Order: sequence, then C-alpha cells, then structure tokens
Amino acid sequence: MNNAIEHSQASQVVASLQVTPIEMTCTISDNGIGIFQQIKNFFRAQLKLDISLEDAKAQLVSGGFTSDRERHDGEGIYDSSLLADSFLIYSDSLIFARDYEKIEGISAHVGLVRKGTTVYFSVHRDTQKTLKNADHTNSDGDFSRVTLPLRLMTLTGNALYARSQARRFTFNFIGKKEVIFDFEGIAELGQGFAHEIFYVFRKANPEVRLITRNTTEEMDKLINRMLSLP
Repeated sequence: MNNAIEHSQASQVVASLQVTPIEMTCTISDNGIGIFQQIKNFFRAQLKLDISLEDAKAQLVSGGFTSDRERHDGEGIYDSSLLADSFLIYSDSLIFARDYEKIEGISAHVGLVRKGTTVYFSVHRDTQKTLKNADHTNSDGDFSRVTLPLRLMTLTGNALYARSQARRFTFNFIGKKEVIFDFEGIAELGQGFAHEIFYVFRKANPEVRLITRNTTEEMDKLINRMLSLP
C-alpha cells in the first residue's frame, strides 16, 4: 500500500483481505504506472541504463532495490516474499514470484489489473516463518544478509554471462554484510559476470562477505581465479 501511494502515480488503490480458518490472503491493486515500468524508468533516469521490463522484474529478487534510498531501504518486497506462503506481483503482463510452483492457479482467482500493479500474498494462520529462519540474518544476527536465487535473475534460463547484468544487481548490495549467490539451476557462468562480482565489486566493497552455494567444479575454478586476482 505504501509503495502504491508513494511510487505508482495511481489515482486509485483497492485492497481486499480474506480470512479463513486456514489462511489469510490479501490483494492490493493500483491503476498506476506499474512497478516494473517504474524500475525501468529509474534505471534510465538515474543510472543511465536502458533495461527491459524482465530485467526490471529481476531487480526484486535481490532485495535492497529502491528508487528513493534516502527514505526507503528496499527491503519491504523482499521480506514479504520470504515470509508469505504464496506471493506474487503482477504488472505489464509479467509476474514476479520467488517460487513460481506455489502460485500456479492463483492468477485465475485474483483480479489482475490491466494497468498498474497487483500484489497478492497469503499466510497460513499457523505459520512459523520469521525473517531469522528465512536465511535473512547474517553471522552477526542482524538483517543484513541477502540470498540470491540466481535462476530467477537470468533471462536465458540457465546462464549468467554479461558484466552489465552483474553490475545492475550490485547496485542492490549497498548496506549488506553478506550476499549469498545460489547457483542452483544455473548451468553456465561467464567470465564477465564472475569478474564484475567477485573482483570488481569485491575490491570496491571489501566489507561485504560473498558466499556461493550449489556451484559446479568449473564455476568454483572461475570464481576462485577472480578471488585470487590482486
């Protein structure tokens, strides 16, 4: 609701809440510019980068993206997607979700807007989820860790090559202490992407701990070579 009020340029916001003995579900829709278009416009105006709507959608995977860093930390959508049992954002005929298997069939029952943004989420009433057990706290116990399921961040499905793609996501690591790169579902890692993350970003931000998961032997060799560069 706050995002719709402050960022969407909408003239109308509609919210609905349903509570059953099993779960609570909420839908919030606005008739504004659309969240992915807003992100695309921000990159063009502020970072001089022309990204696609698909790339804009992928920005939400990492958490920390905000077009107004002085007033927002960009954690709202990321935290909500971790805590909800089902979570999706619909805009410009695109759907963002952290687990697409959990949202199959939901869109048929949700009033998805033709213009603007719809956010849907459900929470089981007996949920045990917390941010702490959602792999969101770092080794110091504070909420400055982010886990990146890289399969959701690549438009090619299973490959990460471009330096420019890596650079777009490092923008979101500001203020983090630990960043976990989960390579599950990624078949190929290019030198440009690896160099930008594990050398360029690491050299400029030595205080951020970079962690990898589910890498192949070839990926480990490439990443270790980037980490060993002076």
